[in-house]
Amino acid sequence: RRVPVTEPEDGKAVSGDSTDDRSPLEPTEDESTADEETTKPPEAKAKTAEPRGPRTEWLDVKDDFHGKIGQATCTAGDQGPKPATPEAVELRALVCETAAARIFTSMLTPNYDKPHFNHLHFEVTPEVKWHLLR
Repeated sequence: RRVPVTEPEDGKAVSGDSTDDRSPLEPTEDESTADEETTKPPEAKAKTAEPRGPRTEWLDVKDDFHGKIGQATCTAGDQGPKPATPEAVELRALVCETAAARIFTSMLTPNYDKPHFNHLHFEVTPEVKWHLLR
Protein backbone atom coordinates (compact mmCIF):
# COMPACT_ATOMS: atom_id res chain seq x y z
CA ARG A 1 0.00 0.00 0.00
CA ARG A 2 1.36 3.45 -0.85
CA VAL A 3 1.19 6.44 1.46
CA PRO A 4 1.19 9.84 -0.28
CA VAL A 5 3.60 12.44 0.97
CA THR A 6 3.06 15.91 -0.43
CA GLU A 7 5.95 18.33 -0.60
CA PRO A 8 4.71 21.91 -0.93
CA GLU A 9 6.85 24.53 -2.65
CA ASP A 10 8.42 25.47 0.71
CA GLY A 11 9.96 21.97 0.87
CA LYS A 12 8.28 20.91 4.12
CA ALA A 13 6.76 17.46 3.61
CA VAL A 14 3.33 16.66 4.98
CA SER A 15 1.39 13.47 4.65
CA GLY A 16 -2.26 13.30 3.75
CA ASP A 17 -4.32 16.17 2.41
CA SER A 18 -2.87 19.39 1.09
CA THR A 19 -2.87 22.39 3.41
CA ASP A 20 -4.26 24.48 0.55
CA ASP A 21 -7.52 26.02 1.78
CA ARG A 22 -8.91 26.80 -1.68
CA SER A 23 -11.97 24.98 -2.88
CA PRO A 24 -11.12 22.10 -5.26
CA LEU A 25 -13.35 23.83 -7.82
CA GLU A 26 -11.66 27.21 -7.51
CA PRO A 27 -9.08 27.72 -10.27
CA THR A 28 -5.47 28.03 -9.23
CA GLU A 29 -3.24 30.81 -10.50
CA ASP A 30 -1.75 28.27 -12.93
CA GLU A 31 -5.19 27.36 -14.30
CA SER A 32 -6.31 30.97 -14.72
CA THR A 33 -3.33 31.69 -17.01
CA ALA A 34 -3.66 28.44 -18.98
CA ASP A 35 -5.00 30.20 -22.11
CA GLU A 36 -2.01 32.50 -22.44
CA GLU A 37 0.35 29.55 -21.87
CA THR A 38 -1.20 27.57 -24.74
CA THR A 39 -0.50 30.39 -27.19
CA LYS A 40 3.27 30.07 -26.70
CA PRO A 41 5.23 27.76 -28.98
CA PRO A 42 6.43 24.49 -27.35
CA GLU A 43 10.04 25.72 -27.28
CA ALA A 44 9.08 28.82 -25.28
CA LYS A 45 7.07 26.75 -22.81
CA ALA A 46 9.98 24.39 -22.19
CA LYS A 47 12.40 27.25 -21.58
CA THR A 48 10.15 29.27 -19.28
CA ALA A 49 8.32 26.46 -17.49
CA GLU A 50 8.99 26.24 -13.77
CA PRO A 51 7.75 23.52 -11.42
CA ARG A 52 4.54 24.72 -9.79
CA GLY A 53 2.36 23.38 -7.05
CA PRO A 54 3.03 20.52 -4.66
CA ARG A 55 5.15 17.56 -5.66
CA THR A 56 3.79 14.18 -4.60
CA GLU A 57 6.04 11.26 -3.75
CA TRP A 58 5.15 7.84 -2.44
CA LEU A 59 6.41 5.84 0.50
CA ASP A 60 5.88 2.14 -0.08
CA VAL A 61 5.95 -0.03 3.05
CA LYS A 62 7.07 -3.11 1.12
CA ASP A 63 9.90 -1.32 -0.68
CA ASP A 64 10.85 1.38 1.82
CA PHE A 65 10.47 0.10 5.39
CA HIS A 66 13.78 -1.82 5.33
CA GLY A 67 13.21 -3.69 8.57
CA LYS A 68 13.71 -7.24 9.76
CA ILE A 69 11.32 -9.59 11.57
CA GLY A 70 12.02 -9.42 15.29
CA GLN A 71 13.94 -6.13 15.08
CA ALA A 72 13.00 -3.44 17.59
CA THR A 73 10.88 -0.59 16.22
CA CYS A 74 11.05 2.94 17.64
CA THR A 75 12.69 1.84 20.91
CA ALA A 76 16.21 1.93 22.32
CA GLY A 77 17.11 -1.23 20.41
CA ASP A 78 15.93 0.13 17.04
CA GLN A 79 18.93 0.23 14.72
CA GLY A 80 16.89 1.99 12.07
CA PRO A 81 16.25 0.91 8.52
CA LYS A 82 19.00 -0.86 6.59
CA PRO A 83 19.73 0.55 4.09
CA ALA A 84 18.84 3.97 5.45
CA THR A 85 17.47 5.46 2.25
CA PRO A 86 15.68 8.83 2.53
CA GLU A 87 12.36 7.02 1.97
CA ALA A 88 13.12 4.44 4.67
CA VAL A 89 14.15 7.12 7.17
CA GLU A 90 11.00 9.15 6.44
CA LEU A 91 8.71 6.12 6.75
CA ARG A 92 10.34 5.04 10.01
CA ALA A 93 9.99 8.60 11.35
CA LEU A 94 6.27 8.61 10.48
CA VAL A 95 5.79 5.30 12.32
CA CYS A 96 7.79 6.43 15.36
CA GLU A 97 6.05 9.82 15.58
CA THR A 98 2.67 8.11 15.36
CA ALA A 99 3.69 5.64 18.08
CA ALA A 100 4.93 8.48 20.31
CA ALA A 101 1.58 10.25 19.94
CA ARG A 102 -0.10 7.11 21.39
CA ILE A 103 -3.10 7.50 19.10
CA PHE A 104 -3.38 3.76 18.51
CA THR A 105 -3.33 0.99 21.10
CA SER A 106 -1.52 -1.39 18.77
CA MET A 107 0.74 -0.84 15.78
CA LEU A 108 2.25 -3.70 13.80
CA THR A 109 5.02 -3.14 11.27
CA PRO A 110 6.94 -5.41 8.88
CA ASN A 111 9.29 -6.06 11.83
CA TYR A 112 6.48 -8.00 13.54
CA ASP A 113 5.87 -10.91 11.18
CA LYS A 114 5.89 -11.98 7.53
CA PRO A 115 2.18 -11.21 6.86
CA HIS A 116 2.92 -7.51 7.59
CA PHE A 117 5.70 -7.28 4.95
CA ASN A 118 3.77 -4.73 2.89
CA HIS A 119 1.60 -2.74 5.28
CA LEU A 120 1.27 -1.19 8.70
CA HIS A 121 -1.50 -2.26 11.05
CA PHE A 122 -2.95 0.39 13.39
CA GLU A 123 -5.72 -0.46 15.83
CA VAL A 124 -7.65 1.26 18.60
CA THR A 125 -8.94 -0.98 21.38
CA PRO A 126 -11.36 0.91 23.62
CA GLU A 127 -10.93 1.06 27.39
CA VAL A 128 -7.41 -0.40 27.62
CA LYS A 129 -4.38 1.27 29.14
CA TRP A 130 -1.66 -0.57 27.20
CA HIS A 131 0.05 0.26 23.91
CA LEU A 132 1.75 -2.27 21.64
CA LEU A 133 4.31 -1.50 18.95
CA ARG A 134 6.05 -4.28 17.08
